[in-house]
Amino acid sequence: MSSIRPSETLALSGYAKKLGVQHVQTTKDHAVYALSFSADNVTMADVVHGGAILSLADIAATGAAWSIIEDPARYQGLTIDLSHAFMSAARSADLLAEARVLRRGGTVCFIEVDVRNKATGEAVARTKVVYKLSKRETPQESLTKLFSGKSVEA
Repeated sequence: MSSIRPSETLALSGYAKKLGVQHVQTTKDHAVYALSFSADNVTMADVVHGGAILSLADIAATGAAWSIIEDPARYQGLTIDLSHAFMSAARSADLLAEARVLRRGGTVCFIEVDVRNKATGEAVARTKVVYKLSKRETPQESLTKLFSGKSVEA
């Protein structure tokens, strides 16, 4: 396993960098990411834009989904459903998003994310994410599956 987990590298993506998202911690089925207040991420006055908050939650959920993957080159993933509720405005606030995998299925993860004001702990948003994480087959695995149970006789 590499020294940097795929869940940690999310904070290095161009989009996450543009927002200012930082990786805080990743453990099995759990990830925490932060977003420091920036005038670039406000909707008006000092209120953090809802899209920035939602993006932070999605990045944290993705980090939690990938937290158990040891061979990232063999996997692909994407958010397939997301439900987001705002609970309070984030005014001039640094934010923390804590994501927890609630259940893993064959290729689908159900994740809950709480976004809080870092200084006060006040709940800002709650997000429920369904994330699909599937293993990529090697060409050999694809052929084996394709011809499984078939005779090689001419």
